[in-house]
Amino acid sequence: MGLLGRLFGFGRPDESIMDESPNFDSIDLQKKTCPEMNIYKIRGRHPETKRLRTVRRVALEPADQEAVIASSGLYDIQFCEIEEQELPSERQINYAIDLGINLSDDYTKEDISCLITRAVHEEDRDDMIPVDLSLAKMVADHNICLSIFSGEKRALNALWFQLSKEEQLRFFIFCIHQNRLKCHSYDLEHSPYLDYYDRFVKEYKDNESLRRSLSGYVGSDLSLNKKPNKQRNAYKIANEFLIK
Repeated sequence: MGLLGRLFGFGRPDESIMDESPNFDSIDLQKKTCPEMNIYKIRGRHPETKRLRTVRRVALEPADQEAVIASSGLYDIQFCEIEEQELPSERQINYAIDLGINLSDDYTKEDISCLITRAVHEEDRDDMIPVDLSLAKMVADHNICLSIFSGEKRALNALWFQLSKEEQLRFFIFCIHQNRLKCHSYDLEHSPYLDYYDRFVKEYKDNESLRRSLSGYVGSDLSLNKKPNKQRNAYKIANEFLIK
């Protein structure tokens, strides 16, 4: 018996448009917008302590189990398995039903949370901008697991707060540069301008003016599907660096 049965007893871009969020019909409410991810639980021995330890790693599907195990840093592996994600509460399910959301037995707590956000914020569907594969990979590499109904906004915000201060600076200048180039890939790792971005980090990591401005940012402010706010001081500093 599935989730609903257990709970209820039954089975069951052109630059000219980059300022605005896309419009979505209600028919698209349950559109999958993010590559599938899973949390893998790996148990093995730590190379320094030699003791058994269990670690969790997020991976895009289909995942290469050998690569997942390698990322754990463990040896003498006892097991590597997908961890079951948290089920939604009865209250959450009732609310989703009241909103007219069609539920599936395999929806997780995070899935329904995303769908509720979409249903409630009908006039602001930033959360339905699809998550680019390059962004999804970066998110997974930072051990963040997203729902298949997560949008770019949620992905960027989750990633931003997992980055160190220097990583934020690098990602910031990268996104500003990508916007200037009218590129929509978040593949920072393979950018030909990495040395350029590292120079920006080195020159501005102690710049108080930039730090103050950047402290007001969230990840979705750096979306490559919308124009950046050019009035913010951080943008002006980055732009000046890029046109030197």
